[in-house]
Amino acid sequence: MAASPNAIPATLTETDILPVVSHRLTPGKVMPVSLDLTGMAPIFLIGADNLSIQWLIQNNETLERIHATGLVVNVKTPEELTALRQKFPRLTFIPTPGDDLAIRLNLSHYPALLTEVGLSQ
Repeated sequence: MAASPNAIPATLTETDILPVVSHRLTPGKVMPVSLDLTGMAPIFLIGADNLSIQWLIQNNETLERIHATGLVVNVKTPEELTALRQKFPRLTFIPTPGDDLAIRLNLSHYPALLTEVGLSQ
């Protein structure tokens, strides 16, 4: 069976998808929102910017304790992604556009933490 012309190649790497740009998300203040997302695994949204790095420094222990997965929604280079992983080696970082999530959550800024009870910074 032939592969679909729109199929993602089996050899796709993170470098192939960089830069990741989320047009609807910028660094800034996130207002807390209560949500009922029972059973959802915690995720956090960050970029490779100074505000995100400072937030990670302040929240690293909590993020590790709750096993939150990081979505890096704005990152330009493999070196920026590697630097995040080296600075916070016990956290998982996945480069991915965040525009769809921004629309669904009515979210304009990051860094943000999304858990089963809501959105916070």
